[in-house]
Amino acid sequence: MVTDYLNDSSGETCPVKPFTILPSIVLTGAFFLGSSQLVRAEQTIISGVEISSEPTGLRLTLTTTSNRQSQLFAITKDLTWQVDITNARLQLPQGDQFSREKPTAGIASLTIVPINSNSVRLTVIGDKRPPNGQIFQRTTEGISFNISNSRQPFPTSNTLQNRRGLEFVQPPTQSTPLVPNPKVSIDPQSLKPSPIPLQLSRAVPPPVGDISISTIDSSPFLINLNTEERVPRLVVRDAPAREVLAVLARAAGLNFLYLDSSTESPDPANATTLAQTISLDIENEPVQNVFNYVLRITNLEANRVGRTIFVGKRLPDAARNILTRSFRLNQVAAEQASAFLSTQGAETQISTTRVRVETIGTPPNQRVEEIREPTIITLRGEPGVGALNLRGLSVSVDSRLNVITLVGNPRQVELATSMLVQLDARKRQVAVNVKVIDVNLINQKIQGSSFSFGSFGFGVDDSRIIQTGGVGIINFGAVPAQSSLPSGTPLGTAPTTAIAPVPFNFIPNFLLQLQSTIVSGSGKILTDPILIVQEGQKASISLTEEVISEVTSTVSPGTPPTITVSVKKDNAGLTLDVIVNRIDDNGFVTLQVNPEVSGISGTSTIAIPSSPPTTQQVALLQKRQVNSGLIRLKDGQTLVLSGIIRDSDRSTVQKIPFLGDIPLLGALFRRTETNRTRNEVIVLVTPRILDDSDSSNYGYQLSPDAQELLNKK
Repeated sequence: MVTDYLNDSSGETCPVKPFTILPSIVLTGAFFLGSSQLVRAEQTIISGVEISSEPTGLRLTLTTTSNRQSQLFAITKDLTWQVDITNARLQLPQGDQFSREKPTAGIASLTIVPINSNSVRLTVIGDKRPPNGQIFQRTTEGISFNISNSRQPFPTSNTLQNRRGLEFVQPPTQSTPLVPNPKVSIDPQSLKPSPIPLQLSRAVPPPVGDISISTIDSSPFLINLNTEERVPRLVVRDAPAREVLAVLARAAGLNFLYLDSSTESPDPANATTLAQTISLDIENEPVQNVFNYVLRITNLEANRVGRTIFVGKRLPDAARNILTRSFRLNQVAAEQASAFLSTQGAETQISTTRVRVETIGTPPNQRVEEIREPTIITLRGEPGVGALNLRGLSVSVDSRLNVITLVGNPRQVELATSMLVQLDARKRQVAVNVKVIDVNLINQKIQGSSFSFGSFGFGVDDSRIIQTGGVGIINFGAVPAQSSLPSGTPLGTAPTTAIAPVPFNFIPNFLLQLQSTIVSGSGKILTDPILIVQEGQKASISLTEEVISEVTSTVSPGTPPTITVSVKKDNAGLTLDVIVNRIDDNGFVTLQVNPEVSGISGTSTIAIPSSPPTTQQVALLQKRQVNSGLIRLKDGQTLVLSGIIRDSDRSTVQKIPFLGDIPLLGALFRRTETNRTRNEVIVLVTPRILDDSDSSNYGYQLSPDAQELLNKK
């Protein structure tokens, strides 16, 4: 956006609203530099409007009559593209404005109306996206616009070569200037057009998938008085709670028995609860509802047995309505489930064993014994501002059978049961197919040094990420050894506003070339397993052999000295770790793949000081390892990791003893062989989420095809 200032006829300066200058517009002005007077240019008369269809949209032509070119200012806001034509007037045969609905596909309306006596406004409104407008041709006889709802560029006219240049036109000089007018010379070449800011897209948040939601009814336990009696009118002021409850129980035709807290506990807080007063103003309300309302606000316990209601701050267990229920959990550990219930106010009794070491007896008959003492630890949620719906529920755990037992009133047991059902959900499993392919690049007739991207025009050893058609490709590239750059060399690429699209046949060509290398023998599949991994677990594959990589000798002083030789062994071959971090409910798998390929690049002989001296050969290992980090894939997508390249040159010299060491002539008795290898490891990862629900065919029975195959054998 640019802000400019124009001078009006009175010589005052007025700001112009921000606008965007079209890249194909040439601005001309009638400013007299060094003078405060403005020379008004001749107005442009718009006498005709013509609309014609084009392959990319439509072409709008405005017929004008003037010897000068008007100034045009364009702005795009939401779905509207708007152009203001200054120093212009609208004179059409059909009236003082022009309007057209649905002139072409993707454009809702096109209007041309006068703003004032000296300006005309062109407004184009798109259907779903803002229109794209450009000037096709501009002369003193007319202005042509190309308008489309797509983002494709329009063909431009050859008459607009310098699209961003500024052209200044000097007004005619006055014969008798009112103020001294010094001569001012301007070099057009020194004027540099200001760059047009890039129109960046608006910030877009990451997508959010569906979230599984489960609602549990947490309403409190209600006492059923089994009556339809209603309270016509009840007004109570500062009455004891137990007296109000007794009146309501008698109105329902039931007996009332309350337990004074002083008989159970000397705690004065409990006595205060029963002695507290309440006020009621009830009309036409069922007796049962009013009775439960009083229990809620006074935090009292109640239980009905026959025709008698027991009420108290903390009723004895024999007077409470207690239900005991045990669960043998399938997935979640009983300790974790009990800890969750404790956060909701339940009281959990955990049995632990305390080990104590004691010394018994006196020397020399002294001995040490371990004494194990069972102890019980109580866990409960601390009361606070938040609601604790399971207060009063007792929980016990049996770790051996993974059983959890709940003891409490029926409503609390029912609420805890609903929570346990949600906690005992199965962790999802995924079948991860991992193909590790080693390709010999020496036998590949491709341009560039990488199998994956050399033949597709992606440069040499570039690091790129491509995702299309359910296949994602990550090329890690390579850095040439001992590369030197001058100090101050800029790194990275120049900023750009567009990215070239991936060729539509890139993925098929890549897979076909990969298959051809395997068929021709230039590539071999190192491993192709299918790993069943549970969410949060790790699976590993190791196809290695042990080699001696290090020899350590230790000399201990003595007569004679003792020499201890220790050997360290490493694994050479292929190791693959697949870590599944999360499997969400929307079919996305977040995993990590860590392949490592190691091989013997050479051997080295180490002298071991001994009597007599000996030597030991150790292997030199060359490793190629990739740590992909956390990658999120859709169910069934394929991830391709490439660019893990190993390049080695090995020279072997064979000679005839003594003769091969003769200067000059020794070359006749020597033979040198150079072996160059260049291999690239390609890893293809495809996860598929397993459906082990009751509706799937997952089970212990063989499928019909597998059973038929076994019967034939």
